[in-house]
Formats: sequence, C-alpha cells, structure tokens
Amino acid sequence: MFTAKAQEICGNGLDDDGDGLIDCMDPDCSGGTVPTGTQFNTATNGVGGVLPGGSNDNHWLISTGSLTGPYVPAVVMSSVPGSYYTSPWPDCNWISHDATGMHSVPTDFYYKTTFYLPCVNSCGASYSDSATFCLNMDFFSDNAIDEVYVNGHPESGYLPGIPVASPYSYVGFSAAGGSSFSICRDWQPGLNELIIKISSGPAYEGFLAQNSISAPPVTGDPTILSPANNFTVCTGTPSVTFAAASGGGTWTASCGSCINASTGAFNPATAGTGTYTVVYTITTPCLARDTSIIEVLPAAPNATINPQAAHCISDPAFNFTSATAGGTWSGTGITNSTNGTFNPAVSGAGTFTITHIFSGSCGDTATQTVTVHALPTPAFTSDVVSGCGTLNVHFNETGSASCASVLYTFGDGDSATTASVLHHYAAPGTYSVTIRCTDVNGCVGSASTAGMINVYPVPTADYSMAPSSPVPENTSVHLTNTSSGATTYLWLFGDTLSGTGNFSTAVSPSHTYAKEGDYCILLIASNANGCSDSVQYCIVVEGESTIAVPNVFTPNGDQVNDVFLIHTVNIKDLSYVIYDRWGLEIAEHNGITGGWNGQTKSGKAAPDGTYYYILKATGKDDELIERHGYLQLLSK
Repeated sequence: MFTAKAQEICGNGLDDDGDGLIDCMDPDCSGGTVPTGTQFNTATNGVGGVLPGGSNDNHWLISTGSLTGPYVPAVVMSSVPGSYYTSPWPDCNWISHDATGMHSVPTDFYYKTTFYLPCVNSCGASYSDSATFCLNMDFFSDNAIDEVYVNGHPESGYLPGIPVASPYSYVGFSAAGGSSFSICRDWQPGLNELIIKISSGPAYEGFLAQNSISAPPVTGDPTILSPANNFTVCTGTPSVTFAAASGGGTWTASCGSCINASTGAFNPATAGTGTYTVVYTITTPCLARDTSIIEVLPAAPNATINPQAAHCISDPAFNFTSATAGGTWSGTGITNSTNGTFNPAVSGAGTFTITHIFSGSCGDTATQTVTVHALPTPAFTSDVVSGCGTLNVHFNETGSASCASVLYTFGDGDSATTASVLHHYAAPGTYSVTIRCTDVNGCVGSASTAGMINVYPVPTADYSMAPSSPVPENTSVHLTNTSSGATTYLWLFGDTLSGTGNFSTAVSPSHTYAKEGDYCILLIASNANGCSDSVQYCIVVEGESTIAVPNVFTPNGDQVNDVFLIHTVNIKDLSYVIYDRWGLEIAEHNGITGGWNGQTKSGKAAPDGTYYYILKATGKDDELIERHGYLQLLSK
C-alpha cells in the first residue's frame, strides 16, 4: 500500500492526477468510507490480531532523523521491554525502526501513515472543515512525542502536552507517560498524511498507536466504537454497553427491548439466543446512523469445582463434582477426563491443580487444588526373635516420627497400641508381626515381618530305672528313657569315681555302681532348636550285711574294750541274749548301737569267765542272720 501514485488533491483547483477531473468532481474526492481508529493501530494484521515480530507494519512508515524521509516500512518489535505499556486492543503492538528497537545515540524518528477522506460527509460538510473529521488516538513512545504533523501542519500549538522538556529521557513508553489526542483540524478531502515525531535516547526506540480509549468522542459521528462488529455474548453474562463516537443518539435493536435506547446497554438475557442488528442514530448536525451485529449464545455453564478434602495416596479413586455437570477435566491424577475421576495412586503425593473446562464461546473454566498425602512408613525391631516354651519380646517402632498412633498385631490373637511394648508369647509357634501406623493426616501405613518370632516347644525329660533303689554294689542299673519331644540326651550318673563313665549320650544307657552310697542321676533332654528339659532321680547302693562279734572284752573302767560291742554293716536291727556257764540268762541287748557292759540284769558285775551268746539280726534285704558262740569276760 506504500506504492506512490498520482492522487487528486481535493480542493486545490487543479487536476492533480491528470484524469481531466478537478477536485471534488474527481471520483477520488467523492464517496468512499471514513477510516476508523483501529485502522491506525500499530502492528495490526487487519483481522483482529497482531503481526509477528520482525514483520513490516501494514500502515506505518518510518524515517530516521528526517521529516522529509526517506520512509521505509516500520518493523514490529520481536521483543518488547518489560517496562513498555501493553495495549488492551488485541490487534495493537509496538513497532520500531527494526525488530530489536535498539540504538546508541539520541535520535529523532518520524512515523508516517496516509489515508483518504471523501469530499463531504453525510450532512454535506466538507472534510476540510474543522471537526468534520476527528481522529481519536493514544500514542506511546520511547522516549517522547515531540510533534504531530497533519498534512504538513504542526499540531503542537493546540494538542496538549507536546513538546515535553528533556524529550530524550522522557518515559512516554509507560501507561502514565502516554498521550491521548483528538485530532480534528487540518484534514482534507482525498489523500491525508499523519506524521508523528519521536525523540528517543538510547538504548531502545519504539512507537505504539492505538484507537483511543480515553479521548472525547467527536460530535456528529455515529460510528459504533465498541463492542466490535459481529460481537458474541452469552445469555448468562451481564449487560453489554455499546459506545459510539458521538453521544446524544438513540440505540435500537432487532430484539426490541433488549437494548436501552439512551445508554446502549444490551441485555443478553432479554434478547435470548439469536443474531441481532444494533443501530445507533444521531440527528445532529444531520441524520446519520451506524449498525453492528451481535450474536447471543446459550448461557455459559458454571465450571466451579466443589472443594475436596485432602486424601491419602491409598484412598480409592473418586470423581470431582462441579456446579454444572459435564465439561472436560484435566490435571495430574485425572484418569477419566469425562467423569473427572481422580486417582491418588496415579497422582502420587503432593498438591495438584485440577482444571474443569466447558469449551466454546460461552464456555467456562475453573481450577481447584487437591492435596494427596504420602503414607507413613513405620518400621519396628525386637530384642529377640526366638526362644523356648514361652517368650517375652520387646518391640519398638523406629521407622516414622509422623505416627500419631500405632497398632501392633502379634500373630497370636493379641495386639497393642503403644510404640514400645513388651509382649508375652505363651505357647510355641511361628508368629508374623504387623505394625499399623496412623499419621496426623489420618493416612495409614503398615509394615509386616512374616514368621518373625519363633517360640519352640520344650521337650519333656523322664526315665525309669531297673532295678529300683536300693541296689547292692556292682549291680547294673538300666535307665529307660521315656522323654518326649527330644532328639539328644545327656546322662550324668553322679558317680565321680567312675571317671569318663560318669556320663552318657545314649538314649537308654546302663550304669554299674561299684561302691555303696547315695547317687543322683540327672537326664538332660534337648531338641534341634536348643530347647531342653531335665529330670533327676536318686538311687541308694548298699554293701553286704555283715556282723563282727568279739570273743573277749574287759569291763574294768579303763575306757578300753569296756563293752561287748558287736560291729555291723547294713544291719537293720539286732538283738542278743547272754548266758552263764550253767545256761542261765544273765543279760540281753536290742539295737545295732551300744552293747553289754558286763553287768547282770540285777545290775551286779558279772564275774570273770566264759559266757555264751545267742544273736539274731535282720540284714539289708530282710534276711535273718543268727549267730551264737562263746566270749570271755576279763575284768582284771
């Protein structure tokens, strides 16, 4: 569009383009349309968006250092400094002399755009008349707008705020530093030229022009400024207010009462779904109108997600719910995008953002967070893992400081709820132990050790002996083992005189006791698990029954051989009678201790001489032993 060509200059009395027609007699100066403000937005692509960085602008040219040129297409900036103003228009962005916008010394830059105006407006007023056409624009620059030229005429005399002091360091690129102008003079029918002078210090230079969002409307212009033509709205959204270049007009719409005639407030709910034409009409300075199309779509659903309490990673999957059913669900842990199914096991532990979307022009989007807690990881130890018969085991939880409560199950039907506990196993068996930990979040973790505790049975030791006690010396005593649950045996016979024969590992051994005495026999019975039991019985070994009768004694009081004393071994009882040489009984004695002191029954000393005794005794095996014979009593 920047190709130079001959153009009729309307109103100068000359045939500028050589077509034989002068001024407004030339079709170039009649008819046509008046450009809208958005046409002048920098970087617009003409279809509602912006050109990519590095592209040539469609409307604006730039000259570096000279008002008279040469002019080349301005370039859309590829990267805009963060301090630069951001336009609310979706089809507006910053342009510069190149894609970077960088330069090194203070420089003046000139931005130029051209456009056409017809000879007269709909009221017959010439566009060369002041205020017949007003261009409402916002300008932002790095650094300052130093002058505005309309068809070669400087406008700084009546436009507020230009020039500024210290233009090369001014912050015209910020929202507060921009300029809003309503340029209403020095326009003309036909070709028009607008040049913006920018004074820029290093290191960046840039320019942004946008259809004004703050400049006052132009009287007598029915142009509908917002919303854009072919605007789409939903029945559930608030009212949309239309705005025009000039106030004081009347608003109507094909949906009747759906629009406020004075304010231009359009009520989508009143209109209902459909496509409607909105008309804005002014009557001064002449009748003029503009139209716009608006489409009302069905009401937007409400995507708001109902909150979820925190979950444990072991919890089952669940479905999110929302204010309106349907839509599409997404986010970490979502396993069904239609139903909103969330699986804690899939998401893992953490806090996740879930998104619920109803797509389309009247869609809705909502997000909600959900927290998934990891399970506690308890662990435990024991001071022992095996024992015999019964077993006391001290358990201690060691794995997780986050346990608010614990529950042990010991494998024998018993349990406990303290982290450090002493448990008694009362019966043999193999026991698996489990600890269940509940943390402050209510999440439960567990740990188990299969077959951790082994309580082994204890054997029963017992035996019998034959013959039974008492037994004579040198009798072989056989020991019959009647133990149960044992695999090995150790016998201790209590016979130290037998040396290495004092013990045996046979199942049922025999042992011979060579000497009389009392002996205790100990049996220790053990099983393969090292558990043992013992039993001990005692046996008496007796020598032979013997009687030694002296043949003389001397009861003379010298304390030597004063008593007729019979020596016995293994004799249970003993009695004897003493007779003189005429056969008369003179004394008797009963018992294995003591003896005859040489006195008669009457208490007199018996005379020296030969006496006769008759003796009866009972031996160890209850045999009757009888003796008789002579003895000498010598008292002198």
